Amino acid sequence: MPVRWLHGPEEKLPPDLSGESIQDLYELAKFLSRARIYVGNDSGITHLAAAVGTPVMAFFRTTDPRVWAPRGVAVDVVGGWR
Repeated sequence: MPVRWLHGPEEKLPPDLSGESIQDLYELAKFLSRARIYVGNDSGITHLAAAVGTPVMAFFRTTDPRVWAPRGVAVDVVGGWR
């Protein structure tokens, strides 16, 4: 399965990574809605992926996923507040 890294217009990826430059939230939502799965940290993008129905694996470290995890039947959470 190909992996695509997301980055903003001002960010540059190393040459060995394949990525998508996303210009705005609407473009990001369209991109995420076509993904087979989204893997990310506790972030707004993770919530957006869940909101458009993409299966999500969200990694939490210092925040409580019982409070902050995105909701949805296709959301799995790893880690979390201790």
